[in-house]
Amino acid sequence: MVNYTSAGNYNPYVVIDSSGCQVAIHTPDSIHIYAIPAMTVTHPAPSCVPGVPLSVTGADHYRWIPDSILSCDTCGTTIANPYGGFTYSVTGVNIHMCRDTLTTYVFVDPRRNIVMDGKHNVCPGECDTIAASGITGNYVWTGPGLSCSICEDVIACTPASAVYTLVTTDSFNCSDTNFFTIDVRPIPTIFISPEPAVACVNDSLSLLAQGAATYVWRPNINISCDTCDRPSILGVTNLVYTVMATSIYGCKNTKEIPLTVLQHTDAGAGTDTTICYGQSVPLFAWGGGDGYQWVNPAGLSSATIRNPIAKPDSTTIYEVIIKENACFKDTAFVRVGIESFPRLGVSPGAAIIAGNQVQLRTGIENHVPIASYRWTPANTLSCDDCPNPLATPTANTTYSVTVTSVHGCITDTFVTINMFCDRSEVFIPNTFTPNNDGLNDAFFVSGKGLNSIVRMSIYNRWGQLVFKLEHIAPNDPSAGWDGTFKGSTLQPDAFIYLIDVECELGAVYHFQGDISIVR
Repeated sequence: MVNYTSAGNYNPYVVIDSSGCQVAIHTPDSIHIYAIPAMTVTHPAPSCVPGVPLSVTGADHYRWIPDSILSCDTCGTTIANPYGGFTYSVTGVNIHMCRDTLTTYVFVDPRRNIVMDGKHNVCPGECDTIAASGITGNYVWTGPGLSCSICEDVIACTPASAVYTLVTTDSFNCSDTNFFTIDVRPIPTIFISPEPAVACVNDSLSLLAQGAATYVWRPNINISCDTCDRPSILGVTNLVYTVMATSIYGCKNTKEIPLTVLQHTDAGAGTDTTICYGQSVPLFAWGGGDGYQWVNPAGLSSATIRNPIAKPDSTTIYEVIIKENACFKDTAFVRVGIESFPRLGVSPGAAIIAGNQVQLRTGIENHVPIASYRWTPANTLSCDDCPNPLATPTANTTYSVTVTSVHGCITDTFVTINMFCDRSEVFIPNTFTPNNDGLNDAFFVSGKGLNSIVRMSIYNRWGQLVFKLEHIAPNDPSAGWDGTFKGSTLQPDAFIYLIDVECELGAVYHFQGDISIVR
């Protein structure tokens, strides 16, 4: 169908064909015929990325539809940015307003969303499974410690943090690259305070664990909380606790915490004692053992040791503070009494006749109680451990006496007894009756303080010697004269004697007299 339209004063007619193209201009003089544009358009191969160039030629003006994903919708050359398959149409118009329309198909392989699933944080020595998905095609992994390099899912065992690369290729030979980072997190370093853990017996100790996110304490004995970082432990007995710590990344570590429970033992300062004035005594504090402090150190050799030497001037009660480990202190007391030395008095010295006895006497002038007496020499005393012995000296003798009080205070003194000889201590009878009746059957010398009979000679009235002995013991009838001469019994008569007697001090006395035999 052709339409004719007037074109001016010359009454031309424009011929428009069915496509809207002005194909002829009819004037009174002539008719002009125009052709439609001869267009060509590119048909790109499938692309892996957006930005596909499109171009068209053969017209003067162009219009691309749709125009929302093109860099230019009126250009002969434009950039298409679709995802997937897309059909574009382009209409071209020449200067004669003749037009034509062509189509082209663009396919852009959609960008693949590669999903990589795994743990980004692992502990030393731990492996991680990385699962990949998102395309159907080939997978190529690179990185340390992989179980497989061309699998969708791999196991990665790396000793240190690493980045894993995954290259994927689909059926259109389009590739994509993605990355997965694995950080090897350190095991937690556990800090416990206080360390070492020391508790007083039957007392609580608060512990603080640091360095991790969560904690588990074992054994669950005498502990306030076994899953917290600040448990309290009751000190009952020595025990080794183990804390299992887990970091925020799930890495675990354990640490042993030995608990030392400090016990309490009895303490004291020894037994009260009494010493003599001016003497010293060792003190002994017992129990504890970590430290000693004597509160009133007067007269002590040291105020900070267990066993100082005490030498007080008067009776003193000593106080000592005994420190036992870091938990306990005890206070103890000990009394050190001071006793005076006995003031000893003794009977005055004396002079006695040889053979006689004398009573020795002592007295305690300050009334100190006495535990013992000791006299020396003891061989001429009636007792050597009594206060008042009877002395029978045989020579001039100095007796020493030592007294000891009930608390060991000792005092001594002495007394001297002098001896002298006296003839009056010699007894010589003037008769004897040698009739074997057991009474006065012998003539002998007796007395006190006598050492020996140096000589005893008996003569009859005619001066004949009838008996003689030398150096015989006094006071011994068997050493005397039995009234015989040459084995014959003499008749009653009077006889003359000469006797020399030596006393215990060495003096010799001479005696002469008569003795009668009575029958």
